[in-house]
Amino acid sequence: MLGDVSDLLWDCFRVVNYDARGHGESGYTTEPADYTWPALAGDMYHLMRHLGVERAHVGGGSMGAGTSILFALAHPEMVERLVLIMPPPMLPESFATAGPVFNGLAMLIERDGLEAAVNVAVNLPPLSDYRETDPERFEWMRQWLLSQNATSLVPAIRGVINGPPVPYERFPEIEAPTLIIA
Repeated sequence: MLGDVSDLLWDCFRVVNYDARGHGESGYTTEPADYTWPALAGDMYHLMRHLGVERAHVGGGSMGAGTSILFALAHPEMVERLVLIMPPPMLPESFATAGPVFNGLAMLIERDGLEAAVNVAVNLPPLSDYRETDPERFEWMRQWLLSQNATSLVPAIRGVINGPPVPYERFPEIEAPTLIIA
């Protein structure tokens, strides 16, 4: 699904798709502090600097959207535009519900394994809604969740959820034109 979008973008832009720390083929640590929003935004900054990118359209999905927001706050001079796909819960009112759910998911992965946790996750909205309305998407999402590295996933969840609070009061400082896809 996201690959289709990336393929279209290749015709117009230089596209850099990278696996965030602990995801895909990137290395990982087991330290939650390495997965806080500032740490992930720092990774994005260092990657862009390494590639010689001075200014770019920046975006991502889910955790990548959160990372992009923190990156835009830390390095506004480097962000031409933001594209945020299904941003994670970052405001206090949404985080109050999401925090315990994600911490519970991390505990479930540790206790019962990734497959058991995925079986729980796909039976919760919004994923469970796709089972009937879009079975192909449901199965893609289930397989994607099962492909995650449980060893890095638990500290990643804990780093993002239990790390420093998101400076949501600074969101109005973002001046880059922003597209949010829910």
